[in-house]
Amino acid sequence: LLDELKERSLQVGEPMSALNASIQLADSKLRQGEPKEGLRILDEAVGAAGDMAQVFAPMITRIRGCCFADVGQLDDGLKQIDEGLGMARDQGLLYDEALLLVARNEIITRAGDDPDPDDVKTANRLFDEMDIRREPVLTV
Repeated sequence: LLDELKERSLQVGEPMSALNASIQLADSKLRQGEPKEGLRILDEAVGAAGDMAQVFAPMITRIRGCCFADVGQLDDGLKQIDEGLGMARDQGLLYDEALLLVARNEIITRAGDDPDPDDVKTANRLFDEMDIRREPVLTV
């Protein structure tokens, strides 16, 4: 469905919708255990979108960072996540910031280190501020 949405969006001249569909498809591939395919989709979509991709940059870096981590490139994954965090904070994107903090701590944990307690507190605080009802994202 996401492929179809992307193609239809391109046909009717809605490149932002096509880009968003591609990003969601890459995220879906990541969740299905296909991080290399997720990276390929992201690279293709960002290349086609050019400057328009900046609108979704924090989300793109989060998904790309998680894909890198899933293929064993933890340092590259953390680099992407940190880049996305800077953008999310600069733009005041609280939800993206919280998701990026969660992703960073998941990668750090996968690397065998303990989650950063400040990141955990910040992510949980951001979710609380946005009134997103959920279990704490991580505990320390």
